[in-house]
Amino acid sequence: MRWCHTQLQVPHVGVAELLLKAELSTLPRVRLAPGYESIDAPGGLQVLLVEDAAHLSSALQTLRASMQDPVIAIDLEWRPEFAKGRSNPVAMVQLASSRVAVLIRTCRIVGTQGLAKELPAALRAFLQDPSVLLLGFGWATGDEGKMQCTFGTGCRDFGHFVDLQAVARSWEYCELGLASLAGRVLRVAVPKARKVSMSNWEAPHLTPQQIKYAALDVLVAGI
Repeated sequence: MRWCHTQLQVPHVGVAELLLKAELSTLPRVRLAPGYESIDAPGGLQVLLVEDAAHLSSALQTLRASMQDPVIAIDLEWRPEFAKGRSNPVAMVQLASSRVAVLIRTCRIVGTQGLAKELPAALRAFLQDPSVLLLGFGWATGDEGKMQCTFGTGCRDFGHFVDLQAVARSWEYCELGLASLAGRVLRVAVPKARKVSMSNWEAPHLTPQQIKYAALDVLVAGI
């Protein structure tokens, strides 16, 4: 498939459907090292949870090795802001190919007091790599501002970036969120439970529901 001047290898969408149906609490979860876990999901999918910068390079190498094309989906999560005027920093950066999702808990890796904390060097280099096409969705509506406020960087500093929402609009899929777009184009029903999306992404330990939600957000876009 050729899209955005890039030759893409499109896997069977069933791999995402397998993760949708899977109960993460029952899946093999391996502690590779302190602050570094791997969850092996059905269909050959792998979710890597990184909470220690020492293992970030290893996780990104696994992500690179899984790439069948240059596209890597990117998304962010942060603690909900219920109080007016409150601005919480990015708690997690999610990256995914069509087979591997890397969940980087920046709230555990970099300080959260104040703004413009520096991204870990390995992650910054990955985002700035021009051979990687980073794919966001509706990036300007929230993610860009959070990225700028938390790390002092944004999509203009990425090596190569495309907003999937803008691409969808050019195909006349207007005013659709990622879940709706996935349902319309891929025929995949992606649940968007508000209880999970508005949960505490800075919690000491993420729940299986949070991990599944965060992984699906980028895996579906990565397909």
